[in-house]
Amino acid sequence: MSTIDVRLNQRAVIEFLNSEGQSPICIHERLKKFYADATVDVSTVRRWIRRCTGVRCEEQLDMADAPRSGRPHTAMTADNIQRVDDIIRENRRVPTSELLNVNRKR
Repeated sequence: MSTIDVRLNQRAVIEFLNSEGQSPICIHERLKKFYADATVDVSTVRRWIRRCTGVRCEEQLDMADAPRSGRPHTAMTADNIQRVDDIIRENRRVPTSELLNVNRKR
């Protein structure tokens, strides 16, 4: 299971235990018993509880992270794929270090 999956699972458990009225410290202790070293910090538990209690009852709390601004997590674009393909077709023995800098060369 990936780190993101573990955090998403912990977030669901936190929301559930919070709905039962358990304190953040108690929730964190229960998470530590199951997740051990992969447990989120108690400050994260408190922050997630604040978020889910701030939502009105009729609204659904989205468990996934919201999209964030900033640098994209991947540089895989159609333009970059074409550039790499062109470089390899020109010289099939091109070093990978040259391919890593494709995005920087415009």
